[in-house]
Amino acid sequence: MHYYTTQVQFETVNDENGRIQKTKENYIVEAESITKAEEKLKERFKDSMSDFSVIKVVESNIMGIID
Repeated sequence: MHYYTTQVQFETVNDENGRIQKTKENYIVEAESITKAEEKLKERFKDSMSDFSVIKVVESNIMGIID
């Protein structure tokens, strides 16, 4: 398994002025490939109230997570 640094952009409508507001969030995803990492993100956020798009998936230099 590898770790991927990812960025997801969410789009919401501002209630006060009606404009679209874009927010970017970063995630580390453990997956077998870039494609699988993107699939995991899409599955995780598919029921989100906001529209979203995966804008970046790159292999991280993180070797592992120690609990």
